[in-house]
Amino acid sequence: MWFRVSLGDFVFVNATEVPYDARLEHLKAIVTTWQMVAVYGAAGYLVFVMSWAGVLYVAVSLTVTSEADKFTLGQGELLQMLIITICVIAGPISRGL
Repeated sequence: MWFRVSLGDFVFVNATEVPYDARLEHLKAIVTTWQMVAVYGAAGYLVFVMSWAGVLYVAVSLTVTSEADKFTLGQGELLQMLIITICVIAGPISRGL
């Protein structure tokens, strides 16, 4: 399936020769497509973060022996994941405003 993104391609909305129901269904299809892109993108990022957390747990437990260092290194990595997640969420939201 080829996916083409075009900005401002809503000429069909004002085309009176096209039946109203057909125009409405086309508009619904566009909205549904973008909703699916957002949901699947969020799901993909969630899978990435979950696997990152698993790798983080194993890496911290194998590289550091002190409990205090494990806590510090683990908290630092979790903070990094949190900051990146905030950026991933805030980016699209700020572009939409």
